Amino acid sequence: MISELQGCNSLEYNIHSFEKNASNNTIVKGEAFTKINVAPTKIYLKLLNGSDAGTELLYATGENNNKVVINAGKWVPTIKLNPLNSMITKNQHHSIFSAGFGLMLKVVIKAESTADNQHRFDSVFKLDGETIYNGAKCYVMRIEDNHWQFTTYKTQAHETVFTVANKLLISEYAIMRLNGLKDINDDVSNRNINIPSAYAHSTVLYIDEKTFFPVYQSLYFSKNEEFERYEFAKLQINPEFKSNEFSLKFPDYGF
Repeated sequence: MISELQGCNSLEYNIHSFEKNASNNTIVKGEAFTKINVAPTKIYLKLLNGSDAGTELLYATGENNNKVVINAGKWVPTIKLNPLNSMITKNQHHSIFSAGFGLMLKVVIKAESTADNQHRFDSVFKLDGETIYNGAKCYVMRIEDNHWQFTTYKTQAHETVFTVANKLLISEYAIMRLNGLKDINDDVSNRNINIPSAYAHSTVLYIDEKTFFPVYQSLYFSKNEEFERYEFAKLQINPEFKSNEFSLKFPDYGF
């Protein structure tokens, strides 16, 4: 799985997301059609459910002043926002930069490294048999953090939930929940905050036996409390995109 994810240059898929709100424990559901060019980072999203269905988001490194271009359709004009603007991240666990499988790749590599260093690989990584997901045979892999705990971290100047989460490879959700925060862009500068020891207490992955991609990802805050789940469908790996596919002028888009 690690090898296949590291060798991925582009992706296209539909994603269903289920994220627990850090403030009130409600589940925020989402569905989006996604295209990604890995390097340089280029991302196109079209929301497929809820009141924002039809909204398009486009980000391309070095273009549009490195802002996300948003087309909400109808009578709303197209706007450009910082990728971490609260209008985009509201009620979200992640920024647009977490689209794809890069974050899960980092989580798995860190767990593997920790397990190897502590000579406990088989107690961290467990194969729980096989299952059928979206018609495909998948391995079921569980990652357990047997040393899951909460600690205190002293932040530096100009740090946010987003920057701390990325630096320590822990979840934005956990930081928000443990510290009474509401947005991944909330400022946490120069203070002691509570953080978890790892991204999740446990993680369950369905790994497609043909592609080795983790097409189902379920992450737990405690033994029985799921805090986020991502389900991938219609996955295309390394599709060839047209030269203008991540341009505002691409004819299939409504910008």
